[in-house]
Amino acid sequence: MKLIKRIFQIVIIIITAFAFIGILETTANAADEEGNFVIVLDPGHGGSDPGAANSKFGLKESDVNYKIATYAKQELEKYEGVKVYLTRYADCPSIYDRGEFAKNYNADLVVSIHINSSTSQSARGAEIWVTQDNSQVEYYEGSKMVGEKILYRLARLGLQDHGVSTRSGQPNEWYPSGIVKDYYGIIRYPMNYGIRSLLVEHCYISSDADCQEFLNSDAKLKNLGVADAQGIVEAYNLQLKGQGREPVRQMKLDKTELELEISNTNPEPTAQLNTIITPTNAYMQGADWYSSNPDVVRVWNGHLRGLKEGTSTITAISWNNQRIAKCTVRVTKPAVPVNNITVDKTSQTVNIDETGDILVSFQPSNATNQTLVWESSDPEVVRIWNGHFRGLKEGKSIITATSIAGGRQASCEVYVKDPSKIYLEDIDLEKTDYQINVNEAIDIPFTITPENATNGELDWISSNPDILRVYNNRFRGLKPGTAEVIIRTRTGPMVEKRIQVKVVKPGKTYVESVTTDQEEYTAYIGQAIDLSYTYAPSNSTNAQFEWYAENPEIIRVYNNRFRGLAKGTTNIVVKTLDGLYVKKIKVTIKDPGKVKDIVLNTTEYTVDENEAVDIPFTYTPEYATNAEFDWISSNPEIVRVYNNRFRGLKEGIADVIVRTRDGSVEKRIKVKVQKPGKIYVKDIITDKEQYVANVDEAVDLTYTCTPQNSQNVQLEWYAENPEIIRVYNNRFRGLKKGTTYIVVKTLDGMFEKKIKVTIQ
Repeated sequence: MKLIKRIFQIVIIIITAFAFIGILETTANAADEEGNFVIVLDPGHGGSDPGAANSKFGLKESDVNYKIATYAKQELEKYEGVKVYLTRYADCPSIYDRGEFAKNYNADLVVSIHINSSTSQSARGAEIWVTQDNSQVEYYEGSKMVGEKILYRLARLGLQDHGVSTRSGQPNEWYPSGIVKDYYGIIRYPMNYGIRSLLVEHCYISSDADCQEFLNSDAKLKNLGVADAQGIVEAYNLQLKGQGREPVRQMKLDKTELELEISNTNPEPTAQLNTIITPTNAYMQGADWYSSNPDVVRVWNGHLRGLKEGTSTITAISWNNQRIAKCTVRVTKPAVPVNNITVDKTSQTVNIDETGDILVSFQPSNATNQTLVWESSDPEVVRIWNGHFRGLKEGKSIITATSIAGGRQASCEVYVKDPSKIYLEDIDLEKTDYQINVNEAIDIPFTITPENATNGELDWISSNPDILRVYNNRFRGLKPGTAEVIIRTRTGPMVEKRIQVKVVKPGKTYVESVTTDQEEYTAYIGQAIDLSYTYAPSNSTNAQFEWYAENPEIIRVYNNRFRGLAKGTTNIVVKTLDGLYVKKIKVTIKDPGKVKDIVLNTTEYTVDENEAVDIPFTYTPEYATNAEFDWISSNPEIVRVYNNRFRGLKEGIADVIVRTRDGSVEKRIKVKVQKPGKIYVKDIITDKEQYVANVDEAVDLTYTCTPQNSQNVQLEWYAENPEIIRVYNNRFRGLKKGTTYIVVKTLDGMFEKKIKVTIQ
């Protein structure tokens, strides 16, 4: 009986545990749907495992870790769109369970918090461990950057910075990339689920000095927690709550598969990948781009260039929140490449449950690969499969066809209607622009067409309820700023209108104009330009400005400074922080082209053994897109080269070769390495600077070497054109009419001279 009761209790515990896991997964999925940036802080040790300790200061590592994690959590929760969880409270979950916890909460980042220990009192300072799987840039480089930011913050508190490190685990355990798994389980398990993870050793609990300076009070532990949080904030460009800056909650690419086709007329095919950011008004919408195989596909700012046949994975990592998106790019060489695709209609209207077809034409019609990928922007409204679609409910969806070959796209807007309804066609407004005072209320006159539309119920929305409160077609200004009244149909096909509203405070002076030194700017990719500006009136009370690019893939903007990223035209937007003044400045970015020349101060150097020299150089054009250089020694035993710096190793002659990485431009620098104290030939003086002789005439050249005590006076003599003269040491004989040179040089090659000879 007792056994049956015990079995029943165990079953209840198991069922409860599964139910609890289900609750966790539901919560995690809900948080993920909101697009929050999820950080899991892991206070190391805990429960029956105290970790390291220092009895002199009464410190246990598990307690210290927990306090640091709590303070870091409090700091991080001040930021917009951030969710923070701790892996433990009073218990001590296993490392496996901590990894499962991070997976269940859909973590973007795991930070395991520890304090180091050593048998030596001299061991002090902070270090951070990250994954060694450097094949996955989004995890290795991403974690490394977070670690470096945290270490920087800890170093500002006075901690020694021991850097970011990796540690290898069992040699028979590999990640899918083929790289050996990490030693630390808190890194290894999250990596199995595609979660960035790092382990922070803040300082040494075994060091009385570290305990005294950093661990023996809650205030000092709070400093460590805040430093961790601020490092994460800087790495992920998080924004404080209440500033109206929406974080990037989701990012995807407009293509997940793409084929670039090499042809005789297009040996290096190009394409453009674009990020799709949610929400559309998210702050910092740019991304960093990486190619898993840059020999096959090169990527910069979403621009792709196929170099040779093969496959590469393109990874985009957003500047804000480091969201990750990928596209598989195949470079092929088909017989007939795809130049373009078109659809038979750019818009279609169907009723609910009605079907239709979108026909796609390929140019040329006999293109080798005519595979298409179809996508519906709203699959709940329109379902699409192989060009056939069905309307499911009222609304609009954009159907996009993308050719696998070349990534060509064509779109068709499909409207779905209920045949029993009369639909609203337009919302007519008297004005679309208002300026009002704080606390002033306005009614918006409007009509709808047709008046008997069955979907004539409208939603009236404020784009910023803190600035503008909207009640149906009436709005009230609450505080200075700019907002929109958005009017849209509640049901049926979307019809939308927007009204711009500026709310000002009576009696205040507002910016009326911003004047820059130029109305339009032209720059090159890679070039940075400062914009000089003034505003009027000079006593404006809202003269605080935000600067950003309408298209951050073309230019990057920092305050009133911008840098060209990609060829194209966009606008710099400068506006007051309250949004009451906005100005756009046109910027055109040009491609300066490839490096045309490498300019060197000199092409010959003479150095002593062990002497190091920097090579000054420039290149034209200044902002060339392929301005990456390889520096090579023609003989590494004589000259060692590190970038544009070389060192003479032993006596002899070698070339320093500098070339663009794509091999389009190359220059050579001759380097002579001498033994210190050895006397070398500086000149060879002949009795004549040039000689004239007849065919079959023999002439002896009288010569001397300077300085006379040179130690490398063994000479070699030969003709540049042995058909005109024959040379035996310092004697020559004319063979036929013409002009050539006798070359005389030391056997070690350290000196060379040419003597002109004309045979009559």
